[in-house]
Amino acid sequence: SSSDGGPSAGKSGGMMKWFNETKTSLSKDLVKTDDDDKFAEIAVYVDTLENQMKTVIKHTQSLVKKGKETANGLYEFGLAFTLLGHSESSSLGAALTQVGHTADSLAVLSAQQAEMENAKFEDPLVDYVRLIASVKAALKQRESKLVSYSAASTDLAAKKAALGKVSGVPGKEDKVAAATALVEAAGAALELEKSTYEATAARCLREVERFKREKADDMKKTVLDYINLQVEFNKRMEETWSKLVPQLEGVSVEG
Repeated sequence: SSSDGGPSAGKSGGMMKWFNETKTSLSKDLVKTDDDDKFAEIAVYVDTLENQMKTVIKHTQSLVKKGKETANGLYEFGLAFTLLGHSESSSLGAALTQVGHTADSLAVLSAQQAEMENAKFEDPLVDYVRLIASVKAALKQRESKLVSYSAASTDLAAKKAALGKVSGVPGKEDKVAAATALVEAAGAALELEKSTYEATAARCLREVERFKREKADDMKKTVLDYINLQVEFNKRMEETWSKLVPQLEGVSVEG
């Protein structure tokens, strides 16, 4: 008819392509590729990593929360000792007041520590989960292109089978010509889908390799930052408390 090849034909062709791809996706009747095993391993690796990262983030958030609670506890502790010191007029009172002031300054230090742990450890881990999501999106895209490639392969096989049914049959010359044209079009479509899939798969593998490489470097830096943060914090805590020892030892308890 005169409508063949018009807009409606393009629309029906697109609908048929979508239908074939959906059917292929549901049946899992996919073209086998050399990279299938590699991508299956990557999918397991990424899922496992995502779950482990989420667990680490959960415990990190718990630690940061406890750090903030410690800061509040030290503030209350310091206030109590300051008030206690004010009720003593002797040198003991002055020492107790100093304990209160020290605890107060450590409360500030602990609050700052919790903020730094949040910025230098928790935030980078949350960023990793976002990166993992982008790797998963790349894997999904590769899977989508494999479905398109597989549907095109199935379509070509069906067109060849249809051509086989009319080939050599007297009086079917017109149908042979039409079926041959369909086979040629399906073959060209398959080549396009194959090259698109191969380019997508190669790009996906490059992204995964870059992610693994950069993740290793970033993770090393993040963990080292966290350890140095703890070392510095505990050193300052120890130094601050240690200054109180001679002051308390010097308190006269006579009469």
